[in-house]
Formats: sequence, C-alpha cells, structure tokens
Amino acid sequence: MHKEETINKMKKGCLIIGIISCLIAAFHLFCSISIFFTFQNQKEDPLNSTVYLYQSLIYFMSGIIMIIVAIMFFYISKTGIPFTNKTMTMVRTIAVGLFFKAIVPVLIPLIILGYDRTSFVMNITNSLLYMPMGVLFLFMSYIVKYGAQLQQESDETL
Repeated sequence: MHKEETINKMKKGCLIIGIISCLIAAFHLFCSISIFFTFQNQKEDPLNSTVYLYQSLIYFMSGIIMIIVAIMFFYISKTGIPFTNKTMTMVRTIAVGLFFKAIVPVLIPLIILGYDRTSFVMNITNSLLYMPMGVLFLFMSYIVKYGAQLQQESDETL
C-alpha cells in the first residue's frame, strides 16, 4: 500500500507541475508574440529592432521548452513511471532546447548588426547561463536512462 500511496502522490505532484508549466509556457509565448508585434513597429531603428527580436526569441524558446516540460510531467502523471525511454528523450530535448537558447540569441545580433562589442558581450553573458543548464539536463537524461534500464531489469526479474 505504501508504494501505491507514493505513486499517487507523485502523479498528483507531476500533474500540478505540468499545469504550472503550461501556464508559464502560455505567459512566455504571449510575451514573445507581443514583443514581436512591437518589433514590427520598430523596423526603422536596427538596434531597437534587434533588441525586440532578441527578447521575442528568448521568450519564444522559453515557451517551447516549458511546453516540453509540461508534456513530460503530464506523461509521468499519466503513467506513474518517471524512468522511461520517452522521459529520457524529453529530458534530452530540453537539454538541446537550452543549448539552442544559449547559442541562437548570440547569433541573431551578429547576423543583423555585425560585430557590435556591447551587444555581443551582453548576449554572451546571458547565454552563459543556459549552457550549464543544458549540460545539467543532458546528464539528467543519462540518469533517467539508467533508471529506465534498472526498471526494465526489475520488471523482467519479476
């Protein structure tokens, strides 16, 4: 009975986290769209338009990553099993998304403005925050993969 109680608590917790992730994703996507439309009105000034495009892209990528997080937690809530190959794939997808979130915003101003020291340093500094998170999620995917293998061995033993 204790195992079932733990699984039910995990399912409820994952459902709550999934719902919160959906709300955060909706907020980020809304911000991305509103900033993008502001960008459409600022096309005359390339520096301001680059800032708007950069911010819109950051919010959009965050929204997509949060959608993947929500899907992962809804999946765990539905199955009650966190250690599966599907979960491992989602964690790796989040890691790749974080790597893109670190690299792409640095490239956009470089492509639009060319090399501008101030914007380049600002974007590199912001991007350095997402690289370690991407590495962390990549290693977490290996932990989930190992847990899935242990789960499969346990199931085959029984």
